[in-house]
Amino acid sequence: MLLFETERAWSHSQDLLSQSLLSVNKGNAKTLRHSATGRFRRAVHWSTKLLSHCRLLYENSRISSGSLLQAVIYTVIINGRFLRYREEFEDAVLQLSVARSLLDDLAASARTSRDQALAILFSDEIGPEIRYCAHELGRSKAYDVDSIVAELAPKFRSVIVEDCDAIVHKLESGALAYMKDGQRQKLRELLWEDQPVPVRNPELVDVLLKVQEAEDKLNQNASDSGTAGHKITQGKQSKKGVAVYDAILSALSDAEDVSRKLVEVQQVSQCPSSRHHSMLIYR
Repeated sequence: MLLFETERAWSHSQDLLSQSLLSVNKGNAKTLRHSATGRFRRAVHWSTKLLSHCRLLYENSRISSGSLLQAVIYTVIINGRFLRYREEFEDAVLQLSVARSLLDDLAASARTSRDQALAILFSDEIGPEIRYCAHELGRSKAYDVDSIVAELAPKFRSVIVEDCDAIVHKLESGALAYMKDGQRQKLRELLWEDQPVPVRNPELVDVLLKVQEAEDKLNQNASDSGTAGHKITQGKQSKKGVAVYDAILSALSDAEDVSRKLVEVQQVSQCPSSRHHSMLIYR
């Protein structure tokens, strides 16, 4: 409920800000902006309360370090965006840089390629906001988001986030143990003309994992066919091979559909911050 209250207040504030920019609302633009500020404050309030509850759950071993870190990142992003809205760019760039740094940790420790893509997706979305704040502060290399994050985040992570190092260390330790057991569901690198193609969207990762699984079955079927010892076995392998080809063609068709829809969404979207979906909701 706290999460949805935060999302509702944030969305309402963005809607009011959009209305204040319309020419038909020129007369009451100031009132609309004032109301938007109030709703934005409510979003900060609810997200802070959400984080407080998550910390209590974490201390009682009811949620994992990864879940707590998601709540931390979510709250820091909300705070950073509110500060950016108030044109407090120096504090805003600190908050957003810390959030970006923690998202990088979350991506590096992800147990599945989908979780990794989800963290990268949010990281990509706040990148332009960091660049904007840096530009307003007059930084000569405002375009270099990675350098800004590398400069600011290590100095202020522990200041902005309580017990930050301990939470991240526990997350990394858990991820290392998980990967040693060979349980990580990993999407293999995709190549196009010998060049790696990054996959940065969770939905696309999901369908490509299905393609990968179908390819593995196809390769296994080819291996089994090569060792077939008689005609009956060969007949069974042939029928099995047709089914495997059907599965991989279906998976590729799904991947194509998802890719097309993602491209359409990207074309419609004009601003990264206009698509504010909580990673907690996303999961």
